[in-house]
Amino acid sequence: MTNEQFLQQFGHFIDAPNGLQKMRELILQLAVQGKLVSQDVSDELAPSWLAKFDAVDDVVALQGWKIVKFSDIFDIKGGSQPPKSQFIEQPKEGYVRLLQIRDFGPKPVPVYVPKDSVTKFCDETDVMMGRYGASVGKVFAGQVGAYNVALIKFIFDKAKIISSYVNVFLRSASFQSHILGVSRSAQAGFNKGDLANIPIAIPPTDEQHRIVAKVDELMALCDQLEAERNARVETHQRLIRAVHHPLTEASDTATTQTAWHRIRDNFADLYTTLESVQEFRQVILALAMKGKLISQEPTDEPAAVLLDKIRKQRANLVAEGKIKKIKQLPPLVADNAPYVLPTGWEWARFPELGGFGRGKSKHRPRNDPALYSGGTIPLVQTGDVARANGLIRTCTAYYNDKGLAQSYLWPAGTMCITIAANIADTGILSIAACFPDSVVGFIPSELIGNARYFEYFTRTAKERLQDFAPSTAQKNINLGILETVMIPLPPANEATRIVEKVDHLMALCDLLEDNIHDKSDTANRYAEAIVQQIAAA
Repeated sequence: MTNEQFLQQFGHFIDAPNGLQKMRELILQLAVQGKLVSQDVSDELAPSWLAKFDAVDDVVALQGWKIVKFSDIFDIKGGSQPPKSQFIEQPKEGYVRLLQIRDFGPKPVPVYVPKDSVTKFCDETDVMMGRYGASVGKVFAGQVGAYNVALIKFIFDKAKIISSYVNVFLRSASFQSHILGVSRSAQAGFNKGDLANIPIAIPPTDEQHRIVAKVDELMALCDQLEAERNARVETHQRLIRAVHHPLTEASDTATTQTAWHRIRDNFADLYTTLESVQEFRQVILALAMKGKLISQEPTDEPAAVLLDKIRKQRANLVAEGKIKKIKQLPPLVADNAPYVLPTGWEWARFPELGGFGRGKSKHRPRNDPALYSGGTIPLVQTGDVARANGLIRTCTAYYNDKGLAQSYLWPAGTMCITIAANIADTGILSIAACFPDSVVGFIPSELIGNARYFEYFTRTAKERLQDFAPSTAQKNINLGILETVMIPLPPANEATRIVEKVDHLMALCDLLEDNIHDKSDTANRYAEAIVQQIAAA
């Protein structure tokens, strides 16, 4: 099969998100089925050394091939595990590199151990495999050193079967399906007996070399196709950014309209990937927070009036003893603002706009069963906020009355902001719930309404909180930092219209993403079906 024939038959795989991965699997599977290179009548028939083994399959269509049991050809040897106290990070005389599963990932961290502390060694001609865990079935070759217990080495007569063909066979879908079938758990992996009866097809030696050469050639072609695809993706992303930039930076209505028209006229070509739709979401939010997404109404009551009403309402509630007085915040400095606001807008901060504070979970340990037994009161954690996608519908656990007594119940409609684990993730409670001090709650003043506008703002500001909180350069955030975050506050009526517009546009983005997912799923299923069909042939 020439490269051109291969691409003609399977080139459509490139369109699937996992297409090149499936293409590589196909190359390996076709190789071990004798379908990748033409056979040569001058090749020897099944080598004489195979004669003593019974054929697993009496009907072999390939000239000179013989299918025998795995145990006829291979033995396996597990590695040795010296204590970690002997590990050093730099090579040293009398030490040898200890190969571990992590050494075959994208960021290997070499370690070295005394040579006399290990008994299992490998060289560049050996073929090894991950035995358990996430790397079960992964094949490695070309390494020199000792190897640990997470790896096994395949022992075989290298004069009779070449290592590089063994590497191809072990990575093929037919063999990998056996490995996954016998791997009993993430840690137990497999043993020698599990592999004994797996069939392996042995071609003539000269054909082994031709197969390996063709596999190398086609894998290099896949690498080239992947590099080209990545370059196309990067070019597309640059195009998206170039189209978005004039829109987000426009200083007048005419420029804004021109930028919108450019997007409208090329919409079908621009938003074809999940990454491009995500970029569009960010543009929508950025425009919303700068007052550029919808037209303004001169009859709207300015945000300054709204802020004054909130201040007076708060002062009355403090005087009546219904709420506590908020601490004095530093004065707002216009020069610190990240951009100029439209007419009628004001910069404000969370404590000035409603109730604002950390969650509460006083009891230690926090997982004490006495807090949860028979509980019915939702406890929301940072993970629930991270998964919310705007509205928090899940909870991690349920407090009972004792749990509630050492916590605080926040009402439905509270906006949650994480300040630990996942930084500045947001969501709005769909039900009343408690949450710990790793989450901050915000309840907007009734004069404002719901918290949707502020949840959208925080999504926009998540990656640039330092721009909105110029008093700090810290990467992580805490309550003090959030208290100083400058929020662009529009007139109340305009905020409502902004949320309605953003909701509408986000729903359109959802449809775009659903369509992309559908196309990707179809392409992936098609590619997977072809691989399975060929593997079963």
